[in-house]
Amino acid sequence: MKLIAYLFPKKVKPDWVNYPAELNELINSGQTDLTPWRLLDKELSVSISASLKKRYNRQLFPFAMRKNNDDVACFEKNCGDKVKIIHDFSSKGWENEGEFPNFNDWLAEVKNEMRDW
Repeated sequence: MKLIAYLFPKKVKPDWVNYPAELNELINSGQTDLTPWRLLDKELSVSISASLKKRYNRQLFPFAMRKNNDDVACFEKNCGDKVKIIHDFSSKGWENEGEFPNFNDWLAEVKNEMRDW
């Protein structure tokens, strides 16, 4: 698995997004399928980001999505390291599905879900 397919170069990535080291490690090790989640490649990330901005008028940077529903894990501008879970296609104002203090907390929950899946 190549980082280039998943991580944006600095000149393209929004300056407010900082990739956590653990995200880089997952991609480098080829662990992009975290059933029920999957990491987004750049192409899908750009597409989902544009859709989210249009629907919710928020600056969200999606990096993963659930396979069994419309939940998307994102970083949001001016929210620090928090991971926001956005339920895409819901009515504006009802899209917030959850939040984690940081990527590692989100990943820990994903690993729990993987065991139960």
